[in-house]
Amino acid sequence: MKKTITILLVMGLLYGCSNASKEEIKYLKTRIDTLQVLINQNTSNIKNNTQRINSLDERLLLIEKRLQQERKRQSLLIDKIPPITEIVGDNASDNNSGVASRAMPKEAKHGTSVVSLRPIASGKKSGAPSAEKVTQKVHVKVAESNSSKTAPTKQERCNSSEDFKVFYKKALKRFMATDYPSAARMFEEFLRCYKENSLTDNAIYWLALSNLRMGKQKRAIELFKRLIREYPYGATTMGGKTDAALFELIRIYRDDVSLRKRYMDILLKRFPGSVYAKRVKKMFSGRS
Repeated sequence: MKKTITILLVMGLLYGCSNASKEEIKYLKTRIDTLQVLINQNTSNIKNNTQRINSLDERLLLIEKRLQQERKRQSLLIDKIPPITEIVGDNASDNNSGVASRAMPKEAKHGTSVVSLRPIASGKKSGAPSAEKVTQKVHVKVAESNSSKTAPTKQERCNSSEDFKVFYKKALKRFMATDYPSAARMFEEFLRCYKENSLTDNAIYWLALSNLRMGKQKRAIELFKRLIREYPYGATTMGGKTDAALFELIRIYRDDVSLRKRYMDILLKRFPGSVYAKRVKKMFSGRS
């Protein structure tokens, strides 16, 4: 009897211990699953933060490259400035010319010819012009010379006092109003008159897009390629338009696999975080 009771007690204890072990294992498993979820979340956050850091590094690199290009352009512009002697001329030659002009009080120079105002001798041949007629001719030539000097040339008309940003906004307004011919003319004038400035690459882009809207695809392609060549890292996030130009070329060459792939590779390599890169991936996903 005692042995039977002892066996039953031992069996009861073992059963209780087994139940307790199952509960502990179940609890530990729940904790492990929770920890695994947290680990997965942290891993995802770390991955996202790493991508953001890489994107910022790429943007900083692009900014540095653009700054280097701007410094190079400025140095090239400075190198093109002629020496002071070419601007003001040689002092000795200026002095000599002044002396020569003062030495001829009765003669007037016009261009390369010199017309004498001295009276003609009384023994002149018949038919020779008189001093009065010569003087009249001189006055006519002077008037013609003055009129040619006052007539504004094409370059002078470009030297407008209007700020280039104001002119750019007017041209862009014409584009937004779908007046593409007027927009194209104004952007052409902008590039001709204002030369190099902070909006030059944008003006090239809008000029190309205006031509594209007018059906002048060949001219548009030339301008897009010029923009990519002269401003290789001009992202829209930094005020440029190079990634947008690449996107337009990709759309133009959508049926030409070779050219499309060439410009897609450039876009994805130089501007991986650009909105245009995302649009291209979505447009051509699953296509060769």
